[in-house]
Amino acid sequence: MASRRSQRVSRPRSSVLLTVLMGVILLYSVVPLAWLVINATKTQPKLLTSFGLWFSGDFVLWDNIVQTFTYEGGVFGQWLFNTLLYVVVGAGGATILATLAGYGLARFNFPGKRAVFAIILGAVAIPGTALAVPTFLMFSALGLTNGPWAVIIPSLISPFGLYLIWTYTMESVPVELLEAARVDGAGEMRIFFTIALRLLMPGFVTVLLFTVVATWNNYFLPLIMLSDSTWFPLTVGLNHWSAQAVSAGGQPIYNLVITGSLLTIVPIVVAFLLMQRYWQSGLAAGSVKG
Repeated sequence: MASRRSQRVSRPRSSVLLTVLMGVILLYSVVPLAWLVINATKTQPKLLTSFGLWFSGDFVLWDNIVQTFTYEGGVFGQWLFNTLLYVVVGAGGATILATLAGYGLARFNFPGKRAVFAIILGAVAIPGTALAVPTFLMFSALGLTNGPWAVIIPSLISPFGLYLIWTYTMESVPVELLEAARVDGAGEMRIFFTIALRLLMPGFVTVLLFTVVATWNNYFLPLIMLSDSTWFPLTVGLNHWSAQAVSAGGQPIYNLVITGSLLTIVPIVVAFLLMQRYWQSGLAAGSVKG
């Protein structure tokens, strides 16, 4: 009798309001993706004359993919390479720097540490678009615009990633473990790479995912930094194609823009699926203190 009562009490209650809310959020997330997949299978005429959430005419997804990679001499492939370059160097470098700095700030004491903490919190609160124009003016004075470093260098700074590693280190890397390693004669670099980094791996992967997504979707900064289309990332390049429809003598190629957008999100989806378990454990870190 008592066990039945405890089961009845511990059974989670369902909420109609929360169920409806989650359903709306699910639709909000899935419908645009479904629209993108469906319309990537259509020709340019059918794209403008058919219902957006259902297939129509011939299934030309493969033809659209081939045209996307061959249009204008294969510039889409160049934009894809540029985006991968910005992500590997920029996001990868930002994750490494955030991990090193966050670990150091969490486990070493030095004068002005509180001031650094306040500056980092302030940097997290400032949107990146607010810094885009000052960054452009500074890079223009240094002669670094219209090249890959104009996108890579600003991407190396991730205040949110640094803060996340800082707080994650406080919860996941015990001071006693580091002190024991120092007593055994291990140097700081060896302690970091053989002990701390292994404990920080879920947080490292979480920051990596955030920086990869931010760099992959970066639009405003490359837009004002780059004028040579050969250095465009996918976001700016696809917008350049989309703008052809409203330019003088331009030819609308919305089917290629949509197919290119579909190809653009595939690597991000794959990255999230491959690193999902690290990402979830990293976000949950610190919510329960030992």
